[in-house]
Amino acid sequence: MLINRTKSGRFPKSVCSVLTQRGQFSFVRGGKIPSAPANAQWRKALAIAQVAQKDLWDGPADEALYFHARYVKAGWNRPQVASIGNHIFYR
Repeated sequence: MLINRTKSGRFPKSVCSVLTQRGQFSFVRGGKIPSAPANAQWRKALAIAQVAQKDLWDGPADEALYFHARYVKAGWNRPQVASIGNHIFYR
């Protein structure tokens, strides 16, 4: 989704700039990305991000620009692209 945003022309052009946009990602505080933990989950997430960045992955949410957790009742009027785990993705 971050990569989709950088390519859309409606968001900043870099992944870091998209990540640090105010109010976009709950783990970003004051425009700062927290330090990554040194654990297996982080290494797996990093490997997946590298595959996605090289455009080597076709996923069910390929065109998504927005998402939220299932427990959130967003009033968005956007086409739903996919539902994966606890998240719903939109174009």
